[in-house]
Amino acid sequence: MSTPTDEDINELLDVIASLQNRAEAAAFFADIATRSEINGFAARWQIAQLLDEGIAYREIAEQMGTSTATVTRVNLALQHGSHGYRLVLDRLAT
Repeated sequence: MSTPTDEDINELLDVIASLQNRAEAAAFFADIATRSEINGFAARWQIAQLLDEGIAYREIAEQMGTSTATVTRVNLALQHGSHGYRLVLDRLAT
């Protein structure tokens, strides 16, 4: 398999942005990702929410059954990443 180009990635992002509801998103992600990959996305999202609530790293790791390294990676993205987590956290808070 060849490495996707920026154009390929942008096309995928456009496809995701075109999904109109939860049912469409569920169908698309069921086809494009493994259950394990989807679970990983969901776990990282949960970790971001818990971090945003001020829960301690170790408590999150224990609750989620993950390493503190994973919690740290999510926190780095939350604090210094592309602000995608922050965008959605703020949007859902309103």
